[in-house]
Amino acid sequence: MHQPVLLNEVLKYLNPESNQDFIDCTFGWGGHSLEILKRNKPNGKVLGIERDKKVLEILEKERNEKRLILVNNNFSDLERIVQENEFLSVNGILFDLGLSSWQIEKSGKGFSFMRDEPLLMNYESGIRNQELTAATIINQWSKEDLEQILK
Repeated sequence: MHQPVLLNEVLKYLNPESNQDFIDCTFGWGGHSLEILKRNKPNGKVLGIERDKKVLEILEKERNEKRLILVNNNFSDLERIVQENEFLSVNGILFDLGLSSWQIEKSGKGFSFMRDEPLLMNYESGIRNQELTAATIINQWSKEDLEQILK
């Protein structure tokens, strides 16, 4: 399991207690959420939102926690996701923004210049034929367009 860097701080701030419900908007490998589920027993739940379908496919094979609801989506659709999953009353919401070491080192999604793979830099799974890649932007866009992105 991935070890979240700020686990103790997240648990201290959210302070999960028995039967409370939480949303993890950037579920990843679930390190934060699995710890929350240990503390919100017996009936507390976690709604985990993860954009990377490949990660969820791996997790679904190993999942044995019925109090965990996993959704493949982007947290930008949070309002719709909570409505669809009837997850309307929550005690805390977590956003752990950023990349995981797995995405850089092993995902094959082109997040690193140090790997021998296309520079895709995209969370979506299996996008090898997408029209716009990070490699295209870096190698073909104008200096002015790159400056605008960075600003």
